[in-house]
Amino acid sequence: MRADVAVGGRSRLDDRGQGVQTTPQVRHPAGEDGVGEALELAVEVEDVECEDGAATGTVFIEWETRNATGVDIVVDSGDPAVAEPSGALTLAVPCDGSEHEIAITPLGAGGPGKPEVRTVS
Repeated sequence: MRADVAVGGRSRLDDRGQGVQTTPQVRHPAGEDGVGEALELAVEVEDVECEDGAATGTVFIEWETRNATGVDIVVDSGDPAVAEPSGALTLAVPCDGSEHEIAITPLGAGGPGKPEVRTVS
């Protein structure tokens, strides 16, 4: 007996008549990211700590998200680092007397959310 088995909204029959999952169809209510739930982000950034004469200093950041699968963290438009949906870490930042931007963007099933940008010096 051949039976078509719906898994996640889509399925097909293989050569032996067995139900095989293809691409699941997942529906999300529309949110700020246009597809999934609204991505929420809270960020805390401390001041840069530079020791006398040091080329780089450190900045402690902490973030918490809701409905995100991770975050991108970028310093001064550099390469993004992907991190857990919520967490904390210490970033290296140049000690050059200039302002530097730290951007944290929540990532979700529907793509990136709105970034939070903090300026440190």
